[in-house]
Amino acid sequence: MKKRKIILFILLALTGFIALAYLAMNHLYVYCEGDNHYVSLFNDAQSKQLQAAKNAAFIGAPLKNRSALCTIPTQQLEKVHSCRYYKVTRLTYSMSFLTPKAKEELDAIAVDFHNKVKQNGLPKCRLLVTSLLRTQEDIEELKESNSNAVTNSAHLYGTTFDISWSAYQTISQKPLGPDYIKLLSETLKEHRNKKKVYVKYETRQKCFHITVRESV
Repeated sequence: MKKRKIILFILLALTGFIALAYLAMNHLYVYCEGDNHYVSLFNDAQSKQLQAAKNAAFIGAPLKNRSALCTIPTQQLEKVHSCRYYKVTRLTYSMSFLTPKAKEELDAIAVDFHNKVKQNGLPKCRLLVTSLLRTQEDIEELKESNSNAVTNSAHLYGTTFDISWSAYQTISQKPLGPDYIKLLSETLKEHRNKKKVYVKYETRQKCFHITVRESV
């Protein structure tokens, strides 16, 4: 009987260890509800973002298709990789590239958000980047599944990226989800007030649509 208890204890301990190891290696997703308050707070129009995108675009934009990417000098566009502050999600209708200024601004937003999360004692998390550089061909394919897609998109110029407001990546089992969108909105408001970006709160796509300004 005593031997069985010992074996049971060992099995429970191993199960707990495996569960902790799984959490450490596999991030969980935290989901936040939207708020109509953000619709009016972040409502920089498509026309405003498009003009800013054109002003800060890389030379050679827009690209007709993905094959044309090889014709762009490396100093014009930077590859965007997942890092400790954000994860680039699986991209279907865009490529993981931005202009150096836009990449710098994405990094700055992510770091500032990370610091706010830490200061508020919340579980660490990563932002989810859901869209970056698109080609004209990408736009045409996107329009087949998304009626809101526009032909002349700011995403064509390497200056624009989308960050999810509804989902975040964490390894905590007890995340305080609703606080994340609040801290992200505070971060974006600060950057917009410094005239670094234009921001639009997208309800259907559940993201903040962000375009870097030339003054950055």
